[in-house]
Amino acid sequence: MPSRKKKQGRARKAKQAETRSSNPNNAASHCDHFECSRNSNWSQDDYAAAIKLSIEFSSKFNALVVGSSSSDLVRMAKDHARMVYLVDEVYQKYFQLSDGGKEIFRNYILAYGTEVLVDKAKVIDLTKEPFIIINAYHTVFMIKTMEVRDSHNGAWDLTIARDIQQQTADASSPRETVRFFHRRNSCDCLKELYYKLKENTTRTLPCWNCNQWVDIKTTSQCHCSVANYCSYDCAAAHYPKHKNDCKEWTRELNR
Repeated sequence: MPSRKKKQGRARKAKQAETRSSNPNNAASHCDHFECSRNSNWSQDDYAAAIKLSIEFSSKFNALVVGSSSSDLVRMAKDHARMVYLVDEVYQKYFQLSDGGKEIFRNYILAYGTEVLVDKAKVIDLTKEPFIIINAYHTVFMIKTMEVRDSHNGAWDLTIARDIQQQTADASSPRETVRFFHRRNSCDCLKELYYKLKENTTRTLPCWNCNQWVDIKTTSQCHCSVANYCSYDCAAAHYPKHKNDCKEWTRELNR
């Protein structure tokens, strides 16, 4: 006979499934994400400084991503290179904020990315979307930059850059992007959407040579721990372009 805990677990799963099936548009009904994360201890000065930086970042960010398409991986790569410089510029100002100001700015960026995903889910079926969501992906990059560099007291070197790149790549598919924001949100706006994606999609990564998005289970990773390939042929074909970065990243990795 099943134990009491197993019975309770099955009942809980059945209730969650019933809730999801009876309210398929639950992901679209959402709150003010920034207000959800508001902390009563934030000072007025911290709030003003953080919002000022947020507005500056948003205007430059929106100008950068306009016209971008995740189906055009060459354009996306160029835009991401420009985004790296923008994020570094913003981070220098972010690092000068107080702890309260940093928390406000992080929550603002997190709320922006969440809103992008909720709005996107209203107009397209993310379970059938093979590409990353540009605005959300770049927002993930900004948040990961803050998290990783803060853990190194604002430092920046090749190892830290590789770490940020790898962790951002892990959130490249719609499913993992939604999971990234869902785990960091204080509200449940993305909960139903994440369950839907988890049940109906697989994790994917782009091959660095052919730019095709493939199931993560079928990809192989270069020994530099950054580049991913769908086959040995793609890895061999891309190596002449990748070898200099590969050697440098591997050297940093083995320090």
